[in-house]
Amino acid sequence: MFGLVLGARYERAFFARYKLFIPFALLNSFFILLASVAAGAALAWIFDLPIATTIIATSPGGLAEMTLTAQALHISVPLVVAFHLFRVVVVNIGTQYIYVWTAWMFTRGTGHGRAPTSSSGI
Repeated sequence: MFGLVLGARYERAFFARYKLFIPFALLNSFFILLASVAAGAALAWIFDLPIATTIIATSPGGLAEMTLTAQALHISVPLVVAFHLFRVVVVNIGTQYIYVWTAWMFTRGTGHGRAPTSSSGI
């Protein structure tokens, strides 16, 4: 539903103006899928887990969708849920710190002083 609402905001003029948007979006999607398959294969090899389970566990997608996919494919639902919950927690907690560190790295050489901090004071 979110993708539908977001996609409805784009107008034809946007795509006419930014002709490389769709090719780069497709390239980005392909790269993310390839990276998740590689990560899943590596985890399967390192921890001796079923490769189908680790690929679904590392694939991009929502928790509910991947849980239903795992259930439909008869693979380890608890493992898939654990991977996706871990991803959600790490992304939600870590994004702020990654932003602050990146901003600090970019402003370090410019002499602008301290890196920007969030409005929450964390």
